[in-house]
Amino acid sequence: MIALIRFELKKALGRRIIPVILLMLLTLNAVNITRHHNIFASDPMARGRYELYCTLRGEMTDEKREMIGENYRAAQLILSGGRYDTAYDPARYYSGYAYGDANLWREVQEESDRIAAYEADMQALSDAAVAANENPALSDFYRRQNAQISAAYSGRALHDLSRLEGAAALSDYRFSTVLLILMLILIAGNLYVTERENGMAEALCTARNGGRKTAAAKLISALLVTAALCILFSAADFALFMYFYRIDGLSQPIYAAEAFADSPLRCTVWQYLLLTGATKLLGLCVLSTAFTALSAAMRNAVPVFFSAVLLTVALMLCYTFWNTGAGVLLNCINPLRLLLTKWTAYAVCNVAEYPVFVPVMAVCAGTVWLMLNSVICMTAGRRRV
Repeated sequence: MIALIRFELKKALGRRIIPVILLMLLTLNAVNITRHHNIFASDPMARGRYELYCTLRGEMTDEKREMIGENYRAAQLILSGGRYDTAYDPARYYSGYAYGDANLWREVQEESDRIAAYEADMQALSDAAVAANENPALSDFYRRQNAQISAAYSGRALHDLSRLEGAAALSDYRFSTVLLILMLILIAGNLYVTERENGMAEALCTARNGGRKTAAAKLISALLVTAALCILFSAADFALFMYFYRIDGLSQPIYAAEAFADSPLRCTVWQYLLLTGATKLLGLCVLSTAFTALSAAMRNAVPVFFSAVLLTVALMLCYTFWNTGAGVLLNCINPLRLLLTKWTAYAVCNVAEYPVFVPVMAVCAGTVWLMLNSVICMTAGRRRV
């Protein structure tokens, strides 16, 4: 079986055009990240902001808060229209200009205030959920929901200043996922039709391993290729975002990032990135097996390609425009939810009076889709190989 899987992998990746396209897409992805996320080249304030962060990063001690407060009070005079030095002086100012530094100190003061107030804000949210459950008329669903909120947000506190906007930007980045889907259409969508077009399908039908084992080998090879491509593009994304954003604080809780302040998760940033990477991989595996099933059910590459594209577009349109009524529940089981979901806020679905996190429901639905697609691939592939 291992030799058969190796053989199918070689067929899937052995076409000369595949490495060329892969290299082109990786280059395109790197160019896109460089163009839109190279903040030190596109934002004149970015370098000064980073140098100021290097001075203040870590635990927010009383000395740091006093230093920030003094500089912020001086910045207020400048920002309110007072007189200030207009000469360019990078040795004196982080940004090179007094007005630029005034804005930087204002940003730091706002972040310092957010860190200081975070524990009280989250505890108030938790206490409000506990108090709401004292209402005897509350339904079981809302009681369980309030219990989840109380457990998720109680006991939270922030103490460190971390540079995590890059992690949030990485979480929002989707261009590489589109390129991955294109690669999977080209690879998984050709696992069966290539043999039919060159006349090898009939010969495979008479081979000892030409039925169930070959179908299983094709399915496994599609999943292995999907995992390899996902890891490759994800590693490239992570390396480039780390370089361009100077991400610092991967061991901080995910809610330390301002974009994830209301996230119900309590994991660290690096754990969150692994979690989203795993859900992304599951979503890509669902699409990959769907493209493989289309390949097993059709006899020509062109119909498979257009069917795969139409399926992807239909899922995108459903996810984008059907957001009310039944569309809310439908999009919870949409495979694209696994590629696009973020744990930025508390969001649940009512499942038999139990609040289930939307991403958890998407993972469960994705697992079912993956199993269903695998059965279709085995059934159609065994009959047609």
